[in-house]
Amino acid sequence: MIKPLNFVYDDGRYTFTRRFSGEKIDDIKRNNRVVFELDLPIAYVKGDNNPCSAKYLYRSVIIKGRAVMVEDRMDKIFVLKRLMEKYQPEGGYGDFPAEKLAITGIVRIDIDEMTGKQIYNSGRLYEMEVKGCETSKRIENNSLRN
Repeated sequence: MIKPLNFVYDDGRYTFTRRFSGEKIDDIKRNNRVVFELDLPIAYVKGDNNPCSAKYLYRSVIIKGRAVMVEDRMDKIFVLKRLMEKYQPEGGYGDFPAEKLAITGIVRIDIDEMTGKQIYNSGRLYEMEVKGCETSKRIENNSLRN
């Protein structure tokens, strides 16, 4: 099942917020194995009299892991503050009301595997694979040279 969500990345983990009830939470309770995918479009390069020369430049990451509900009140506040800093960096959002904290679910993704791709610089493809804390680079279609 694919669902949109707001998220924050911190200390090697992705976290997102949800109500304590709902389809996402029910799915996680049935099976906590998850896949999380992000794309960052960079640019579209028009084909110059050749459609095969058109390029879509981007970065993406796919994460496989396990979703864990965050229960600790201080951990929840920490994640919510990080989320607010991401979307409202100028501050001014105040404290989190206790009644809202009680109904807000925070889900952490403990990462088992992370892979990413970026296509840029004349369409070269670079792929990086991350497992645990070790990083290995796998290069496809070209070298890392510019």
